[in-house]
Amino acid sequence: MNHYFKSIVSGEIEEPEIKELKKLITLREKVLDLDDVQLPDITTKYFADNEKDTLSEEAFNEISPMILPKMKKVPQKDYELRLSYWIEKDYLSRVQWFLNADVSKENTPLEVIIASVISKLKTTEGDEFSAYKQLNEKLRLGINLDELLESTSSETEVSLDE
Repeated sequence: MNHYFKSIVSGEIEEPEIKELKKLITLREKVLDLDDVQLPDITTKYFADNEKDTLSEEAFNEISPMILPKMKKVPQKDYELRLSYWIEKDYLSRVQWFLNADVSKENTPLEVIIASVISKLKTTEGDEFSAYKQLNEKLRLGINLDELLESTSSETEVSLDE
């Protein structure tokens, strides 16, 4: 079971059969060490390979409730790189899911996550803007929204005048 989940999150199994996945998830209660020993390992594996995300939206929706409580084990750089990937690919539902994660924040945030969030804060509105605003606060990225929005509106004015 552990190997199957790792194969899914690492992309070895590209499109897991959702029925099979749901069945294994319901059986997880019967596997003694899955939650305490194997899930932290599966979670860190998923976030360590942050150049791609092979989980379909459906597979992510099935697995994500299991890995959410184990997010504290994921190194900061790994989840920041994965978040940057999600932001680049417009996986807003995954960014919103991350907002509920309890994560460790020991280091200065990576420039790539700061740049990704700035880009979205400049170009989004409504719920999407709200998610990136929350991400800025959660990760303590230090993005000054007032300055950012002011500079964005002055850029708009300049381009309109030209």
